[in-house]
Parts: sequence; C-alpha cells; structure tokens
Amino acid sequence: EPQRGRSSRPPASSPSGWSLRLTDGSPHRWSETELELSLLALLYSTRVTALTLRGFVFSAGASRAMRELLRASPVLRSLSLQDCRLSDSSLRSWLEAARANSLLSLSALRLNRCGRLWSLAQPMRPATATLSAALAEARVPIEALELHACGVVGREAASVCAALMRHSSRLLAVHSLRRLTIDVDGLEADRGLASG
Repeated sequence: EPQRGRSSRPPASSPSGWSLRLTDGSPHRWSETELELSLLALLYSTRVTALTLRGFVFSAGASRAMRELLRASPVLRSLSLQDCRLSDSSLRSWLEAARANSLLSLSALRLNRCGRLWSLAQPMRPATATLSAALAEARVPIEALELHACGVVGREAASVCAALMRHSSRLLAVHSLRRLTIDVDGLEADRGLASG
C-alpha cells in the first residue's frame, strides 16, 4: 500500500535515528511544494538518519531543497531514491553538496530505477564522475551502494568500482561494504578501463 509519509525505527545500522519513507502516487499525489517543504523541514531534524523517496519527479524547487538538505544535514546517513526522475545536473549538484558537508556521514546511497533523463551517448556523464569522486573521498566507510537500472553501465560502472576500491584502501574499510548493486551490461567490454 502506498505511504504518504511514515516514520519507523531504522535498521540496526542506524541505532540512534529514525527512517522516513515518502511515496508519490495513489491515493495522494505530492505537489512540488509539498515535497520541497518536506525536504526543507528535514534541515531541522536531528532524528531522521535515513530518507527513502519513491516515485517522485524532481523539478527545480524540490531539487534545490534536496541539495540544501545534503549541504547542511549533520545526521543523514542513508539516502534511497527509487523510481524517481531527476536530471544529471540535479544529481551532480546533490553529490557536490554532500561532498562539501564535512558533518555528513552518508554511508548508504541507493539510486534504483532512477530515470534516464540524461544522455547515454556521452563517454561519462558528469554526475557519474562526481559520484566516483565523492565515493573515493568519502569520510566514512561506505556500507551500501545500489545503482540498479539508473544508467550506470560500462565505463561508468568501471569508474564507480575503481572509486570504491580507492575508498576502501584509503580508509582500510574493505569489509564495510555490505551491499553493492551495479548493472553489468557492457562492463566486461570496458573492464580494463578501471585498472588503466
């Protein structure tokens, strides 16, 4: 059953916080303003450590609100977007905001089935390059990274995997990654790119 908004106890990996799940769809369609205000309200939350958004279309206002949340939140540890539509430039600005936030301890990122509003013809999308840089430089061990059906394949997947290896060796955190989901279409052909 679709949920308008639901808070629940977080999984064991987030013992001191709460999880918030928002779903766009029947019986309620969220307006851009409702989503934007909900994200901005989380700037003042000291309890919500995990945020899941499902089925949203991120227009300019909601995208700015997400960027501000990632730029300022000291408590968010898990971000999950499922079946959402967002532009490459929005994702890139969110990742740059997260990289600039020295208090953010984001250890889980899920972008499953997030729309292909970007061109796959480029050798590497700017957002994937930013994601790779953010992963390599992350200040906390990465526990979960899910990039299923979001267009990260081939060279982009190889770049993300290489960034995870740099991150793990830099933090000596090889065993912290508990879940990794990346589509392998085209990865075999580009396998040598990650080591080159």
